This record gives sequence, structure tokens and C-alpha cells, in this order.
Amino acid sequence: MFETMSISRLDDFITCEFDLFICFNSFEKRCTSIASHIPTDKFKAFLVLTNQLHLENEDNNLQELTNLFADKASVLRVDLSAPIVVADKIIDRLNYINERTPLNRIFVDITTFTHETLLILVAILNEKYNNAEIIWGYNNAKEYSPDINDPKKKWLSRGIGDVRSILGYSGDLKPSLDNLLIVIVGYEYERAARIIDAIAPDYLAIGYNNESNSSTEKNQDANEGYAKLLKNMSAYFEQTIDFVVPSNDPFKAYEAICNELDTIGKNVNITIVPMNNKLSTMGVALVGLRRPEIQICYAPALVYNTSSYSSPGDTCYIFSFNTHKQEENHPQEVQNESN
Repeated sequence: MFETMSISRLDDFITCEFDLFICFNSFEKRCTSIASHIPTDKFKAFLVLTNQLHLENEDNNLQELTNLFADKASVLRVDLSAPIVVADKIIDRLNYINERTPLNRIFVDITTFTHETLLILVAILNEKYNNAEIIWGYNNAKEYSPDINDPKKKWLSRGIGDVRSILGYSGDLKPSLDNLLIVIVGYEYERAARIIDAIAPDYLAIGYNNESNSSTEKNQDANEGYAKLLKNMSAYFEQTIDFVVPSNDPFKAYEAICNELDTIGKNVNITIVPMNNKLSTMGVALVGLRRPEIQICYAPALVYNTSSYSSPGDTCYIFSFNTHKQEENHPQEVQNESN
């Protein structure tokens, strides 16, 4: 299943009952977009993950979410600097909810999860709840960094902490092989450049979305511009590959990455760093689940543009896929799963 609709249609679209709604509280106003448009009476429970160290606007948004969900709300505070503890807390809370209400149908709003926490959640659901029907929802951004008009000056985050492999996606890297890094770039050029420098791969590939494959309504060409800047910065690599990764369809993102991997071959260690939106990141998750030898990494930002990160768009993407099918399918087979 893959549906694109106006977010105002969500209330009519969701007609069956769900056992659980999961979302992530954020400084972005978009964290409340889907929650404020769903029929809350169709959900038995709500789980809101939130950063233990709140940033600007997060308290206000958390209050709005808990008001929307009323006495069905459960808040899970997590320390994003400790991913193993995050995973343990998610597992414990899901087990607690499952003991009271068997989790057969789950809706996950992926919009404002961090890339790392989202991929950890996907891995947990893949392992622990692979018989449940899971629906994923995403609200697009009308514009990123809306307070800056010049696309070349827009920024979302700056600086990086330690680069780490994401729990559940450690890969199987062989010391005898060279290392290829694939960066799925978004608006965070400076952060991407620092990650490339920190990993220091033998080969580099840059995935980017172009104007025709973007979920963002304004400045759709900015991402391609950042990819070009990144390629120029990486001129010291003998050869830098660049390819298009759609950010408006996780299945097409998966297919684009798989096609590139087929071209690259298997005689190299591969690490992927997803830095575009959560739809393309879900495509990366599919790659990681079906090709566990590939490592997926994350580098937390040191500073976020909390005052003007994004403005909510009017579109909602709804999709589902079988996360537990780990055999390497042909891209077309995965697309067929979505229908």
C-alpha cells in the first residue's frame, strides 16, 4: 500500500481501529500535524517518544500531543545519546502495552523521528512484532529553513558528534575490502561533509533527490545543488558516484539504492548514511533489512535550527511493507508489496 493524500483527508481515510499510535515529539511543529488530523477514537493507545533533553518548542508540542490523546497517552522520555538504552526502553514499553492490548495493528508517524531512532524502531518492530500490520505515515515539509530565502544559505543542523553504526544495522565489514560510503544527502551540506571526513572512505557515492522526486513544496532544486557542492568538495576521491534517490516514495528510494548497489558489486564494504527525509530513510531501512551485510551509520548534530527548521506541508504519505522479509528481493517485488 502506498497512498498520497491531503492531510485533511486522514480523518476519513482511517476507518479501522488501531491498537497503537506511535510518534516522536520534536521542536518541529510537524510533529503534531498527523496527530491533529486522525480520529483519536479509532486508537486504543498512544505512545509519544520525546527527547529527554528538551529543545526549544518541544515542551509546547508535547503538551499539545498529550492533550490530543488525553488519558490514552503514554510518554516515553529517551536519551538520544544512548541508543542501546533507547532500544531497551522502546522494547519494554511496547511489551507493557502489548500485555494489556495485543498489538495487531500499529500506526507510526515517522515525520519527526531522528533517523537513528526511526531505524531502531523499524528493527524492533521487524524482530518483535513481525506479525502485526504496521502503517507508516509522513507529513511533508512545505519548506525547510523558511526564514532564509536563498536556497544556498538554508541550514537545518551544524556540526556532528561521533559517527556510529545504528543498532540493528551494524553490517558485516571485511578488513580485506575497500570501503564505499553512500551519503543520501539533504539540506545538511556542512554536516554531510564532516561525516565524509570522519569516515574517510576509499570511495564515495552521493544520493540526492531532484525537483521531480521531492516531497518538499518549495526550493525543490536546493537538494541537488547541495549534492553538487558535496561532490566538488570531495574532488580528492579518485571517482565520486552521484545518483538520484527519490524522497517522495520509500519504495522508489529502495529501488534506486538497490540499482546502484547492483552496479557497484559486492567486492567492497558498503556504509550508508541517510540524511534526506524520512521517506528516503525508510527506503534505506528496507535495504538494511534485506541486505544485512551493509552498515548504516548516523552522526548526531551538535546544533539544530530549532527556530526555523521547517514549516508543515499539506500532504500526507501513508504506506506499509513487510519489514520482516529479509531475503534480497528484486526491487520490483518490493514495489509489488506496496500495492
